[in-house]
Amino acid sequence: MSELECALHHYYPHALAHLLSQGMKLEKASSNLDYARRCAKQYFGSAKCPDDVLGWLLFCASTVDDSGEAEYFPYSEFDNRPLLELLLFSNHACLDKQQRLLVSLSQVFGFSCAQLATQMQLPESKVKHQLGKAQRVLAEQAFVQLPEELSPETLNEIKILLYGIYKRCYEYSAHTQLLRQAVISQSINLCQALVQVQSNHTELYALLALFLGQSAREQARFSKRGELIDLANQDRGQWDRSAINLADHYLSLALKNGLSGPYHYEAAIEALHNQSPTYADTDWTQMLMLYNLLCASSNCADDQLSRIQVLWHSSLNPMLAFEQLEQLRDQRCELDNQGRYHMIKAQLLSAMSENNRAHSELEKALKLSSCAAERKLLIRRLNLKNGASGL
Repeated sequence: MSELECALHHYYPHALAHLLSQGMKLEKASSNLDYARRCAKQYFGSAKCPDDVLGWLLFCASTVDDSGEAEYFPYSEFDNRPLLELLLFSNHACLDKQQRLLVSLSQVFGFSCAQLATQMQLPESKVKHQLGKAQRVLAEQAFVQLPEELSPETLNEIKILLYGIYKRCYEYSAHTQLLRQAVISQSINLCQALVQVQSNHTELYALLALFLGQSAREQARFSKRGELIDLANQDRGQWDRSAINLADHYLSLALKNGLSGPYHYEAAIEALHNQSPTYADTDWTQMLMLYNLLCASSNCADDQLSRIQVLWHSSLNPMLAFEQLEQLRDQRCELDNQGRYHMIKAQLLSAMSENNRAHSELEKALKLSSCAAERKLLIRRLNLKNGASGL
């Protein structure tokens, strides 16, 4: 994507949120902004980019009333608050669960229909139908602006929405790096806007620390060939130290009253990873304690799988970790259909010198993976005598 296309992708949700907050209907705002994007590409070409992309989009999205005069919606300063309103609007009660996710990824995070189809693993035609249906339903609803002080219920709803979308997109590596970075950047923008609206809220500080801590490793997460790089083999020199320092700052604010919830536990886990000079130097004992707390407060299979990997490194006992992995599989039969379960099983079998069985598990993981970057990693591991041992 060109610099202009990247900028249009980034500012489209901001412009849409601003127009809706000024009273423009969704269908009209979406149509006008699509026109504005086409105008920008025709006027500036692929090599140029306007100094004020958001201002350009809003100018071109001006409407013409019956008197023939343009109605312009200027903005006085860059404000992320309308994005929070757009996130809530995209998750209106009139929509079902899948429609809410589609609309959120489309309107708040700027996903195209093709990108949505990849993310949702659905035919593009079905995505277009579902998205169009959802937008027609939303067009009848009022766009509600947030009050100066959020209620605990509204604040909790936004946190859950933001965390759920971020985790789904961050952990699903089929996206291009550009799209992943857009999701991460927008999630951080929204969380920072929440912190501005609701200051001195330790859960928000923890959530922001989590997003920043994970985003710091993004550049090292993929090779130039597009292969997923596990944490053990990442070049830590590519990690963003400024993002890590900012994450540590917000984590210290979050921990003023101690560890008190899953966001705190996850942010603290990320901090342990980011503060370790090498993978071998990671404080696995401390991390296992945090994963124990996290798994006790949630029922997330990914967290439970990560805990087993940490148990292996902490105890240096792959057999113990393997036994717990199989116990978890007995409790959660759906793990048989998850590639990550088979990847971890292969790692543990390899550590126990069960190379033939490990190879078989890697083949199962490869069959289940629809992610190009992950498949490249699995193919490389299948070509090695022993499985890799990184998280």
